Amino acid sequence: MSDVPLRLSSLAAYKTFAKVPGNDQDSRISALLYSLSARIARYLGRASGTSQFVENKSRTETHDVKRGQSRWTLRAVPVDSVTSVSWDIEGTFGSGTALGTDDYEFNPDSGEIRIRYILHTRAWPDVYTQSLRVVYVGGIAASLQALQSYAPDLELALQMQMKHEMSRTEHGPEERSVSGAAGTVSHPEMKLTAEVKELLAPYRLEGLGI
Repeated sequence: MSDVPLRLSSLAAYKTFAKVPGNDQDSRISALLYSLSARIARYLGRASGTSQFVENKSRTETHDVKRGQSRWTLRAVPVDSVTSVSWDIEGTFGSGTALGTDDYEFNPDSGEIRIRYILHTRAWPDVYTQSLRVVYVGGIAASLQALQSYAPDLELALQMQMKHEMSRTEHGPEERSVSGAAGTVSHPEMKLTAEVKELLAPYRLEGLGI
């Protein structure tokens, strides 16, 4: 199931930041808030397909288990807690597949989870699927208010990029449609500025993204 991107700022906060008067631009701003929040999530390596890993919430991830593998990386970091870890050769995760808490450990900052022994030891090729299912709570912030306290640079980065995009009133040859909860607007292709990338750098992960 795809996620709605966590908006990194609000309509009111952006209008205050950019000193936007009146309500004429509200629809365009609202659409860009969603679109740019998703674009930033991809740049940070915190999105895969239509799934977002910025918002802090309970998540369930299922990973393939290769022969000899004992380490996996969870997608939404930092990880607050691990609720359960289950291993099932058939991938159905019925009763008796949950591992004990002594069987694994995790790094909350990197999102790495490690099983203390090898799960897949059978002499089968790797296409023989075994599965690890992890239920955990992870992500940067559970709400915009929490993000403003924990990672204020993310809101500032979005607001700066928003202002940059809003100032480009002339449509260029790379014009595209920008969709959000408030509708769709036409806008040239979005490219993050150097200043915005600098603000985002501490939150960027490797291995996901676009």
